[in-house]
Amino acid sequence: MSFEKQIKRSGFKRILSKIAASPDRGSIREKFGIVSEVEEEIANTYTLQAQYNLQNNWSQSVFAQRKNRYYNIYPYDYNRVILNSTTKPICTEKIQKRQKKFEAISCIPQNDLDLGNPEHERDSIVAEEYKNSYINASWIMAPSELPGHSYIATQGPLKHTAGCFWQMVYERKVQRIVMLTKCNEKKMEKCSTYWPTEGIRFNNFTENGVCVSFLSENIILDGNAIERKFEVFPTNTQRGEQEELLHGVHIDEPSELLHDGLIVTQYCFMDWPDSGIPSSSKSIIDLIKHVRTTNRAGVELTSSSTTEDNNVSGKALENTSKGPTIVHCSAGVGRTGTWCVLDSCIEYLEKFGEYDGDLIFDLFLFYRRQRVHMVQTSSQLSFIYKALHFYLDSERLL
Repeated sequence: MSFEKQIKRSGFKRILSKIAASPDRGSIREKFGIVSEVEEEIANTYTLQAQYNLQNNWSQSVFAQRKNRYYNIYPYDYNRVILNSTTKPICTEKIQKRQKKFEAISCIPQNDLDLGNPEHERDSIVAEEYKNSYINASWIMAPSELPGHSYIATQGPLKHTAGCFWQMVYERKVQRIVMLTKCNEKKMEKCSTYWPTEGIRFNNFTENGVCVSFLSENIILDGNAIERKFEVFPTNTQRGEQEELLHGVHIDEPSELLHDGLIVTQYCFMDWPDSGIPSSSKSIIDLIKHVRTTNRAGVELTSSSTTEDNNVSGKALENTSKGPTIVHCSAGVGRTGTWCVLDSCIEYLEKFGEYDGDLIFDLFLFYRRQRVHMVQTSSQLSFIYKALHFYLDSERLL
């Protein structure tokens, strides 16, 4: 069926306006409850895990458990991010209405699974390279209608997994990190300070083969967010040796040191409590628009570069390849899933204008099949409807 016919037959914006006008969120809570019950049933039944391709053997292995912040939050085997691998994911599935049961999704090439599998022996001895390949992170692939639109959903790094995090950043050429948690909430650590600060300036993760250098930090969006810039580069380069020599030395112009590094921007959002929702739709929409605007500006800057700059290959690799966006909160599912669904909805509606059915709920299901508990509470799911309605209304797109 053509897209034009879908628009004539139905419209998501009409559904959204109807939901936004009603104070009753009972239908959303009911549908959310059904999905959560199915997910719990699959998690507790190995035969169902195999049937829907949602096994989690890797994350439950002894060598992996110490890398998990929470015992019940894990990546599925089929789409976990593998360290020491450069395979890029491809998603061929279209978004569509789903039944109560999850359906298998295939968006990762088979050769990204070549590192092996613990096979049900969760306490077995695994080769050292297999152990070092694990990180609690999942590929989150947008439907095929949004080619190239991908995320990596991951937990807030622990102190001893910060090196793995930056290794993933460098290997996957990530240029944007969206952080949706404070490091500490209610006197509990939700995420380690995994980045170098202005005072420290430099972190060397020798075991992971990467160095991270602090470049800048600015408060943005009326104090609701912090934008930080870092350079990430391999330790086995002249650049790494240079940083070792300069460690502890204040540098007024860090850009002068850029050679083979990858420039990474972290957007840290301060207005989102754990398991809760932001205080307003505007604050999160402003951040999404800011991230999207700065990303597009960087891509346009790269595309407009001319061959007159003979040193382009030797400069920091800022926006020279569009890698995935890393999104994390504490567990990497609730606030993270909410961001991914909301951001993808905006991207979809900007591209197509309309959708046949409930776009939010269908994307929610689509991402739930890629990481456990994506959008963790019914209040977070309800907030997506509220925030998306605010965005479309403010942009006069309703």
